[in-house]
Amino acid sequence: MAKQPAPFTICTVCRRAGYNSIIVGSLCGRSYYGKRCCGVISSAIQEKNWAECPSCQAEGWIGANSCAECDGTGWRYMRARPAPN
Repeated sequence: MAKQPAPFTICTVCRRAGYNSIIVGSLCGRSYYGKRCCGVISSAIQEKNWAECPSCQAEGWIGANSCAECDGTGWRYMRARPAPN
């Protein structure tokens, strides 16, 4: 398989990576445990924000399954979360 391009958006809460720059500043639409994520989609276009997933080597797949380490994107977000106030 081919390597995936690095994502360029990230949710500020659930850390879901994405590729649609038009939605930067919008609320995240991901749902988990029956609740909607309260994060905002943020821009993450700098190369230093991302590192290839060590499990799938940026392919996003392990065999026939989406990689659980990177949620299938092939990349891991490297910037730390801001400290709570």
